[in-house]
Amino acid sequence: LVRRMEKVLNRTVEVLGRQIQSGLFVPENYEVSFQYVSELDAVNFKLGEEEKMRLKGRIDRMDTKKEGEQVYVKVVDYKSGNTQFSLVSLYHGLQLQLVVYLNAAVELLKRKYPASQVLPAGMFYYHIDDPVIEVNGPAAEEEIQEKVREQLKLNGAGILPDESVSRKSRQADMEEMKVLSDFVNAKIRSIGRAIFRGDTAVNPYRMKKESGCDYCPYHGICGFDLRIPGFGYRRLEEPKDKNEILEKMRQE
Repeated sequence: LVRRMEKVLNRTVEVLGRQIQSGLFVPENYEVSFQYVSELDAVNFKLGEEEKMRLKGRIDRMDTKKEGEQVYVKVVDYKSGNTQFSLVSLYHGLQLQLVVYLNAAVELLKRKYPASQVLPAGMFYYHIDDPVIEVNGPAAEEEIQEKVREQLKLNGAGILPDESVSRKSRQADMEEMKVLSDFVNAKIRSIGRAIFRGDTAVNPYRMKKESGCDYCPYHGICGFDLRIPGFGYRRLEEPKDKNEILEKMRQE
């Protein structure tokens, strides 16, 4: 296990170093905690006349690209699991973290660069791994290493093309980034109000092969059991057209 961890660590340092060297952005800060910044709009939500909710968290990495009077910012979240950015998951409230981080990063950098226009440029996951690559027939070592590095590129959504970003990532524009930001803020307020109402219904979701029960630690006390009549998963729709998802976000 220690040898495996060492291999993964060495691979991570090597790949992240190459990504930073070849990318358009440079790291601005690491491990940025925003839970004690009381006035950030991105993490402070007014839910009613008396109810307020404050989010807490830590941005693993915050990168910037400076062009004249503009500062572009992207956030990177390191994941041990192979989390893939999904508009569908974001729409259903299952993947809000990256947008919250990006909103907080933009606000923080507006304070650091008050004379500049700070713009959201991207939000990405990095999968911490040392993957095994399949090749057809003999392959040169450098070819194998290149395939490994390709598999470990950042995945998410961004407005600028970047060598460190996977080709599977979503190419967005500034209007789309604003739609995502506004939608996530509204979704968080909705969730917060449900918490204050005391909404604790046992109502787990299922989407494709995933469900809200997969990593839940409360199996022993929630009472959810498909063998009992009346219990069932809340099935989430899966729109195939990404433009349809964005239009739904604009309307909500």
